[in-house]
Amino acid sequence: MKFLRQIRVRLMLWYMATIVILVVGVAFFAYARLHKYANRYADRLLNDEAGEAGAILKDEGLKGLETEATLELKHSTYYTIYDEQGKIALNTFKKAPPPFDEVKGDLTDEALFDTETIKGEELRVITTAITAGDSHRRYVMRMGRSVKPETRLVENLTENLVAFVPGILLISIVVGWILARASLKPMRRLSQEASRITEERLHERLPVRGVGDEIDQHAEVLNKMLAGLESSFTEIKTFAARASHELRTPLTALRLQIESALHAEPAEARQTLESALGNLDRLAALVQRLLFLTRSRGEAADLKFKTVNLSELVSAVCTDAALVAEQKSVRLNHSVPASAPVKADDALLTQMVWNLVDNAIKYSPAGEAIEVTVEKRNGQAVLAVKDSGPGIAAEDMPHLFEAFYRANRNSDVAGFGLGLNISKWICEIHHGSIDLVNNPDRGVTVEARLPLADEN
Repeated sequence: MKFLRQIRVRLMLWYMATIVILVVGVAFFAYARLHKYANRYADRLLNDEAGEAGAILKDEGLKGLETEATLELKHSTYYTIYDEQGKIALNTFKKAPPPFDEVKGDLTDEALFDTETIKGEELRVITTAITAGDSHRRYVMRMGRSVKPETRLVENLTENLVAFVPGILLISIVVGWILARASLKPMRRLSQEASRITEERLHERLPVRGVGDEIDQHAEVLNKMLAGLESSFTEIKTFAARASHELRTPLTALRLQIESALHAEPAEARQTLESALGNLDRLAALVQRLLFLTRSRGEAADLKFKTVNLSELVSAVCTDAALVAEQKSVRLNHSVPASAPVKADDALLTQMVWNLVDNAIKYSPAGEAIEVTVEKRNGQAVLAVKDSGPGIAAEDMPHLFEAFYRANRNSDVAGFGLGLNISKWICEIHHGSIDLVNNPDRGVTVEARLPLADEN
């Protein structure tokens, strides 16, 4: 059964089945058509011969027809002639003719055709009325003609079909096998090329022949998948390296501080342990961010969105964040419409808004203001967070949404470089987009766009 699982074998079997159905169907059709044609041809000949017999009877009388009937016996043509009284005037059939009443009762204005078998010989029989000469005497004539020539023609066709059909099927098997192998050869080559591409060779691509067939389309799809895998593997490696670096720094400091506290005086040990506790808090915050990032992305397929009023959500976040801003002597202003409905997971959307507002608070100097706005624009709800910080260097712009990447605009600001990365991911799973640009005067504006939901 493993043999039948091969595509080329199944293609060949389907090809064979199609050929068998077509050949057998054509054979039956040809046989039926020829058989029908043979009967029509025999009837046409009988009708013509009956016309000739009628002409002889009219010109020469019954005697002339008897002479003609004697000659026609050599060609397997038989006659039965009934006169007006129903008596048999002539019979050359090899058996007794049917009664006149039976024949006359079946006779109509048109000739009748039927088939008889006499001593193993199949005859086609015509029954018709004829008129003899000037006497206008009417007769009923039954003329029978052997259909052996037509039968032999049909038999010859049947013999030829029986002889040729197996040969045609055998040829179809060979041709089908060759075609299946030839058709699947590029696919086998593609599979061999694909099997060579491992985790270390994700930069390689499958060859595209340029003919635009299904195999080329398959190769292009696989190449896109390989490009995505390469990008994902690169991102994972970068993420792992940066995460290891971020974790190693507080862990190393924590170890040194604990070792120092073990050998220090009680007063110094307390101070050292308090510093270690700060590193431990930083480490816990980083681990919490990493857990949120991995868990949320793993459960993204199970998220169930509902209609959320972005205006209310932003107002609630700004109210809570105002306390944090106040500690830094930063003003937090927000302006939102009465309603801006979006289809979203409210917990994730709250996390995104909080990340953006918290970043603005971190990078805005004391005495400055942060502007948070929500607008409806071109079928989208647009959230804009504008800070008054130092701005972003041009070389940092392409990397701002990468995990653990931190721009050098304020080295004193604590963080891990995950806020924008998480915000971008949340925005994208809500079918939105996010951008960050430097303001013309100072600071940065982050703009997140989400599709508006139906307000009904």
